[in-house]
Amino acid sequence: MKKILTVSYHFPPDASVGGMRPAKFAKYLPQFGWEPIILTVEERYHPLIDQSKLKDLGPAPRVHRTRMLPQPGRLYLALKMRVRKATPEPTNTPATTSSSNHRGILSSIRRVLRSLEYLPDDKQTWIPVAVPTAAKIVRQHNVDALLTTGPPMSCHVIGLLLKAMTGRRWIADFRDPWLVDREESALPSTAFSRAA
Repeated sequence: MKKILTVSYHFPPDASVGGMRPAKFAKYLPQFGWEPIILTVEERYHPLIDQSKLKDLGPAPRVHRTRMLPQPGRLYLALKMRVRKATPEPTNTPATTSSSNHRGILSSIRRVLRSLEYLPDDKQTWIPVAVPTAAKIVRQHNVDALLTTGPPMSCHVIGLLLKAMTGRRWIADFRDPWLVDREESALPSTAFSRAA
């Protein structure tokens, strides 16, 4: 059988509706001559787990689970705590220009990091972990094709990078639209995040 690497953030025992489609791909692809290999995240990233979802997969596919890196917002909080520790306690005097500058710089950094937290979505910290792991799986198992399914759309970024690295055929399964009207979006943005 040919081998296909499916990259999906949601996969059983994740109980979310997003895990159903990749589970059905894994179940039925062997009937069409394709052996699925799954790349997904560790179970701890899913708020709801249902072990019974694994029973419907049929013959258990190979599943590789990885961690994710921390969100950029956490980096901001760490930076903010360092600045607070390094800044002397305020006295009863009016705020100095120096402390105002610190607040302005921190505010700018916070806005940039918050806008990057959603590029292309809030799961983008999986990309730097998933891409090298997936490339290793492609080499080790001589994978013939790639299948990414999203949302989250970070899965498709992983697929794009893998296609560029490996030259394998790539199928992108869009379960929902990638973009919404930017005017209606409640997500923070900067000129950089809009350009990206």
